[in-house]
Amino acid sequence: MKKTAVISGSTRGIGFAAAKKLISDGIDIVLSARHTKELQEKIEELNRLNGGKAYGYACDFSQTHSIVNFAQTILKKHSPVSILINNVGSYIEDTVFSEDIISNAEQLFRINVLSAVQLTHLLIQDMISQPQAHIINIGSVLSENSRPNSSSYTISKHALLGFSKSLREDLKNTGVQITDILPESVNTSSWDGIDAPKDKFIQPEEIALLISDILKMDHSAVEMVKIKNRLFI
Repeated sequence: MKKTAVISGSTRGIGFAAAKKLISDGIDIVLSARHTKELQEKIEELNRLNGGKAYGYACDFSQTHSIVNFAQTILKKHSPVSILINNVGSYIEDTVFSEDIISNAEQLFRINVLSAVQLTHLLIQDMISQPQAHIINIGSVLSENSRPNSSSYTISKHALLGFSKSLREDLKNTGVQITDILPESVNTSSWDGIDAPKDKFIQPEEIALLISDILKMDHSAVEMVKIKNRLFI
């Protein structure tokens, strides 16, 4: 039976690299993005590859109603979903002294945490109806650590890791596996225009390859992977 993977935030960076790799593995992909034009371009690019088929629907992961509509479309057109990759995320620099830390924290919590909680909630009954399914949450090195000027982001990534731990308890008697991927700096468009040693950053394609390998493991479970870049190696 052909598998279907849903990827949030999937038109660039880690999400798009994962989509390309899983398509080549023969998995059908459901993409999401806020902008319909970019989404359609990525769907067309993926469907020129051999393997699975790409589909996509607009979704603003900062809006509850948009996530509901996205999930309803998936369940109507692509059930059963066997893979969910909660990848969408946003980053803002701030500290406890920042005037806008409360609004920043609320914004990042909505996008980085609650969107994953909501999408998982809406799809989980469909996923547990299968013998095996997999949820992959894309965290960060800041899911366990901290660094200067990243207060709101660090809060959100710690919370996402906590959600994964709760999920394992909730789903331990089902066939759904939960994996957290915690990378250091990844070479994505968020670094555009910034003077940084991107050649030593983790490449999105490396994370995509890791995701592909994890999903192929039938007799073992990978709960967490921490990935370091080569800046200090």
